[in-house]
Amino acid sequence: MVRFWCTTLGCLLIVGGCATGPYQAPAQEQQQRRQALERSDNLIVPGERIGPIRLGMFMDQVEALLGPRDAGVKNLNGVVTQWSYFSLNLVVDFDAIAAQRVISVGTELYTKKSTTYGDERWSDVYPVTTVFVLNNGIGLGATSFDVQRAYSRNYATNGTDIFMEYDHLGLSFRVTRDHRVVDIGVFSPR
Repeated sequence: MVRFWCTTLGCLLIVGGCATGPYQAPAQEQQQRRQALERSDNLIVPGERIGPIRLGMFMDQVEALLGPRDAGVKNLNGVVTQWSYFSLNLVVDFDAIAAQRVISVGTELYTKKSTTYGDERWSDVYPVTTVFVLNNGIGLGATSFDVQRAYSRNYATNGTDIFMEYDHLGLSFRVTRDHRVVDIGVFSPR
């Protein structure tokens, strides 16, 4: 999966791995993740966190909390900048410095087959395995209409109709062709 986010600050390209099937982490890692979620309120807080993962956490803190990643993505310099936890529908992005910190975190669904952004439909994704929600109840599977009613029409797009970016809140949504939210991202407000 390749993500492009273009904002007034420029374009950000994130290349991520797609699960080819419902990945199952080893039982011990799943237990560690469940325990971390049980200690969390599972809230998505714009500009701050998703569940137990907060912006600014160090990479080693994320691993201590959730265990080893299911997949990682390296940047062009060979530095791992993204971790995926498929069983949690969670993606954590890090900066590329020596003591890496979380710069964004997202909850997203994975597709059953290869598809391009903008062509996805709700029926193309695997079911949600975790329930991270905003304090107004919006989470994966909500509609773009729900998002607009909650946060207004005042959102930026990256030139496509599949992203709803509320940069001033540190919150973004990616939606399917049939208007369902399949990705919620949290980052520092701009």
